[in-house]
Amino acid sequence: MRKVNIKKSESPIRAKAPWLVRWRELNGKCCQRAFPTKALAKMFADKQVMELNDDLFTSVKPLTLPELSEAFLSAKKSEGIAAATEQLYRMVMVDFELALQPSPPTTDRIAKHHIDEYKKTLTENQPATVNKKLQHLSGIFNWAIQRKYMRHNPIDRLDKLKTTKKLKDIYTPEQFRQLLDAAPDAQWRVFLYLAICGAGRHKSLAAALRNRIDQTDQSIEILDEKTRQWRRTPLHPSAWLELSNYLKTLPAGQQRLFTHNFQSYQYKALVAKAKLPFVKFHDLRTCMVSWLKVAGVQSEIVSSILGHSTVELTARHYTSIDNQANKRAAIDKLPI
Repeated sequence: MRKVNIKKSESPIRAKAPWLVRWRELNGKCCQRAFPTKALAKMFADKQVMELNDDLFTSVKPLTLPELSEAFLSAKKSEGIAAATEQLYRMVMVDFELALQPSPPTTDRIAKHHIDEYKKTLTENQPATVNKKLQHLSGIFNWAIQRKYMRHNPIDRLDKLKTTKKLKDIYTPEQFRQLLDAAPDAQWRVFLYLAICGAGRHKSLAAALRNRIDQTDQSIEILDEKTRQWRRTPLHPSAWLELSNYLKTLPAGQQRLFTHNFQSYQYKALVAKAKLPFVKFHDLRTCMVSWLKVAGVQSEIVSSILGHSTVELTARHYTSIDNQANKRAAIDKLPI
């Protein structure tokens, strides 16, 4: 039985976490972790004992890597996996096997050092791509563990590579007006206006209801597709004018605000017609955030408009916008 040792260090350097848990991985690598109390160290040690001796308590049916790949893909095909996704999983498994030549292990012997060998072959890939491939490989391993082909997932203990967020392209207000001018009909113009006002995401806006429009405060209530809660958003005067004119053209019994499906290819054609650089429809929300920040609107208000639960969530998703305009607006406010 593989053992895990607990020892208290007398070194002043470890005064805050003197209790050391030491063990040897299945690949022979020595590891240790420090804890502030003996109780925490004991809990972690017990967990490590179970993991290291998992093969004593659980029997597995080892497969070769090609067998694992075929078993996984066969199962996923029965679930209706897309052809492109199937090809992606297959390529990841082929690359993983090639990286471990000439003697790739069976599933019961895959360890962290095998993952390290695979990562060495991905040095020419961007960090985000490496993380994505490891994520797909981890998904295959988790599937194998559920079916007793593997004991543990060695990728669970790996840290993701740090990635640099790419600055998102956003439209200027003038470019957005170009997009509106290129819209084929009033439905598309209203749809774009609702998006730029932060009323909701694509599917939520497409399912908007006519009876959720409030004429008094010029707002619309949209069912959020993520939270499944109704959220009311005030509309800009220009957006309200466009919406009011559009409502006059609707037949009396129509409950849905729109009859269009607003397919993504139609939006791409609209952007091309306007002769604009492509910006995702979802990133019209980012345009709104950028414009409001330049205008000096508080982050709490922006977060509320977007329907985010916290300001931190807004900051995490919208810190990659082009901040040059924000910097200019801030510098212009200096009292000099």
